[in-house]
Amino acid sequence: MTSTVVNATGSYLTMPGDVLQTQALVVAPLVDQWTGAAPEVVRARSTSPGAFAHVTDGTLVVTGVPERALPSLATTARTLGVVLERPGRAPQSVEIDAPAGSLLPLRPPAVLLTAAVVAVAGRVREEDHPHPPVPGATVEVRGVAPQRIVTLRAPLALDHDAGMTVGGRALTQTGTTTTAAASPAGSTRVVLTTTTGIGGGTVLALGEQQREEHVTVQGLEPGNVVVLRVPLARTVADGAPVRRHTAGALTGATTLVRAVERGDGLLVTAANSNAAVVEVSDGTRTELRSAHLRTDPDGGWRLDGVRGIPRIELTVSAAGLTTYGPVAHRLDGTSDPNVIDVEMSV
Repeated sequence: MTSTVVNATGSYLTMPGDVLQTQALVVAPLVDQWTGAAPEVVRARSTSPGAFAHVTDGTLVVTGVPERALPSLATTARTLGVVLERPGRAPQSVEIDAPAGSLLPLRPPAVLLTAAVVAVAGRVREEDHPHPPVPGATVEVRGVAPQRIVTLRAPLALDHDAGMTVGGRALTQTGTTTTAAASPAGSTRVVLTTTTGIGGGTVLALGEQQREEHVTVQGLEPGNVVVLRVPLARTVADGAPVRRHTAGALTGATTLVRAVERGDGLLVTAANSNAAVVEVSDGTRTELRSAHLRTDPDGGWRLDGVRGIPRIELTVSAAGLTTYGPVAHRLDGTSDPNVIDVEMSV
């Protein structure tokens, strides 16, 4: 049955249609990566036509008319987009997949709110006056059980998915040289004073040992230019020390429990690793890194790229001094760096 509607813009012939009901499309808890709990303040907005998003009691709720927001869901998979906003944080885009034939509302796993990346740093000194620094101390950072982490002296240059193999890689030093020019972070080339003994597959350790970054050589170019398989994570200064190595077999293999992002300075792994140098095996994206931290001549240490690790256990050891720890420390995702100073007794 039709009817005529007249308004200021004209006269229209209408007919009744189906009544479309708005309903919940997605219900998903939100979890803060640092605390493991629901965040206090989050705003949500949908980026998908016909869908609306809000957060209530730490839960993301997306509503809409299914026929408009998820057309043909009975036979076709659809994706809903949401942007989450928190005070003092960059907006986080989230995609929620709805497989064909899904029942509504979707109840996906908890949405993990990405954490800020911070550093953990400190200074190790002797307890007795005049409190001299302790250089060359071993600073071991572990996850609080059952979490297992491996710390890196230099952050990663690339992203790697969960499930990638992590193992120890023995290195044998075969010589030294220095850089002949500075190379910025992200570069795939370094210039050395000499490339004698260096070829495809050679492993180079760039910089002082406390902060060294390992790279693998792809090849050489004229002018003592070394081409790298993956880009530099850090800027390398002119005149920096360079140690060349040959690589042995991979040992003690485990896997990444959590995906890592470019700039991360630690790995969350399925098993503990005590290897001096670890490798994330990812095809042409494979990276090597020195594990375990050491203090510099002033007793200072620093771990860059800490993300979503709310607590750590810290152990510090040095020849002739009583070992500190393991002591649990809570980390704060809003402090950069988190400072943990240690005094050691004789």
